[in-house]
Amino acid sequence: MTAEPDGWVKVAAVNDVPDGEPLGVKAGEEPVLLAKVDGDILAVSNVCTHEYVLMDEGWLEDGLIECPQHGSQFDLRTGKPCGLPATHPLPVYDVRVEGEDIYVKAKG
Repeated sequence: MTAEPDGWVKVAAVNDVPDGEPLGVKAGEEPVLLAKVDGDILAVSNVCTHEYVLMDEGWLEDGLIECPQHGSQFDLRTGKPCGLPATHPLPVYDVRVEGEDIYVKAKG
């Protein structure tokens, strides 16, 4: 995926994000997790802040993503951890939906 001059990167189509399941994508070189929560498409880093583990291999429930390695949960709207051992939030990405296309604002 190529970033637009303003940093937005097309990462997926709306239909690519299944209800109740996280989806791992890349925004440039950045691993990003997409998820639908209450009809909204949200994006956070796909890498746990406790240990390098891909979060899209975890469980999504009630707006939280649970790390598959140690069970830390993170709020997908804020990135904040809701349980140990993680203590640092997941970076949150801005999301834009245009028609059926999902764009994420790359941080790098």
